[in-house]
Amino acid sequence: MEGLSMVQEVELAEKVLSESSIRGRTALVSNWKENIGRIAFSFSALEDRPIGLLSEHGLLFCLATTMEKEVKWRQDLLPLEGEDVILRRFLRYIAGLFVVVSTSNTKTFIFAFTPSNGSLVSTFKFENSTAQVHPLGSSSLATRSTLGSVSYWNLGGDHIDDKTQSSICWIDVRRDAIVGTIMKGSDLNMLQRSQQWRVTIPGNRKVIAMTSSGQPVTVPVRSLGNRSVLHKYQNPNLIVVGMTGTENQTSFLEISLIDGATGSILASRSHVQAGEPVSVTQAENFVVYSFWSERENRQELHVLDLLSSGAHWMGETIAKALMGEHWIVPLYLGWIKPASLEPERLSNVLDTSFYASEPIVAMAVTSTKLGITAKSVLIGTSSGRVTPVSRFVLDPRRPRRTPDMTEQAEFLFPYYPHVPLVAIQGGQDPGVVGLRKILSFPAQERESTTHIFAIGVDVSYSQFAPAGKFDTLSVRSQMHLVSGTHD
Repeated sequence: MEGLSMVQEVELAEKVLSESSIRGRTALVSNWKENIGRIAFSFSALEDRPIGLLSEHGLLFCLATTMEKEVKWRQDLLPLEGEDVILRRFLRYIAGLFVVVSTSNTKTFIFAFTPSNGSLVSTFKFENSTAQVHPLGSSSLATRSTLGSVSYWNLGGDHIDDKTQSSICWIDVRRDAIVGTIMKGSDLNMLQRSQQWRVTIPGNRKVIAMTSSGQPVTVPVRSLGNRSVLHKYQNPNLIVVGMTGTENQTSFLEISLIDGATGSILASRSHVQAGEPVSVTQAENFVVYSFWSERENRQELHVLDLLSSGAHWMGETIAKALMGEHWIVPLYLGWIKPASLEPERLSNVLDTSFYASEPIVAMAVTSTKLGITAKSVLIGTSSGRVTPVSRFVLDPRRPRRTPDMTEQAEFLFPYYPHVPLVAIQGGQDPGVVGLRKILSFPAQERESTTHIFAIGVDVSYSQFAPAGKFDTLSVRSQMHLVSGTHD
């Protein structure tokens, strides 16, 4: 497991599909899935651009954004890679090109293709096996070898200059430890890693799930019915790790919340007689994880809400009110990355549990353009269907009695342990065979809408509005009255 990144290899590129480029689609693979070897594991997409898809068999496809011709072109990477046995392939979208990084035990190939026609514009080969790949800005790439050295590349395959230098923190999962490292050195060509922290994994445990949050806390507080507030725990470095093991012939699951900057274990939960499938996801200040309960013979779903005392947030607010914008240098760093300066800031963890009627194999959280829309947890079941469950349903503060006036003001309803799973497309959803990952990306034109990709043997696409399409006029709207209005 050496070199496994907390950023999963399966991903879309940094930017999302535009609303116009995919309007009207219901399933990306409905017509062409036989042409890609049926196993797809990497995507790259950009606003107003075609979609790139890389199969495990080394076939690169470009999908047109119109419905006229879905497969625009294809490229077979095997002739370019030669006789080397490729272990991993990475696909990224950088500076308007599809960039493929193929690595074997001893070599790494970098290919850049033009999205318009699939022509190969640059290629490079070097003697090192690559473990991780990260885009840097809009035109550069960082590769980390299995030996720990890091190289920076521009589109031509040469090393970049000092002006684009970036510090990178890698998190590795090894057999005996989780290690956080940072790259240091005076030579940009080959930077060496320096270990920052280490969390030891006991011999009877193994890491089976790991996730980090890519969504910032948009609203730092939650207003309560009695006009008080709860302060959300804000830590952009938070990592959630799930480990399973056996002790005294009893299986167990451990969920640990780790500060990725310091290695501090902020909180943990343990469950006995728990096994796979295990899924973990997080966003903002909440964590959701699921596992199969051998004791209850059902899939359990647990939710953690992370809260802080609010002192840091209040200090920032008061300082800004007193000194205007001049406070930003000393306090902004501590506010954005509080875990590095104040690890004890996590003051309270609210938790609750639910159960589902079907095994859960994948989870994600909806992501919208501005992040102000109420979130939903996307649950992928063993049948291959994706079900959205509102955060209001998975709220640990739901009362176990009739809600009082203040709880009703927060729209809290009585707790019920069973979570019904109704697919996004209802009974018409055939499901994705071998579902293993769900991706959610915001629509560029609408705050209300998110794009959802379900990835397995096939790939499925759907749109979902977690709080309804509040920013879209219905077809019944009287547009002539709107157009006739004037100041």
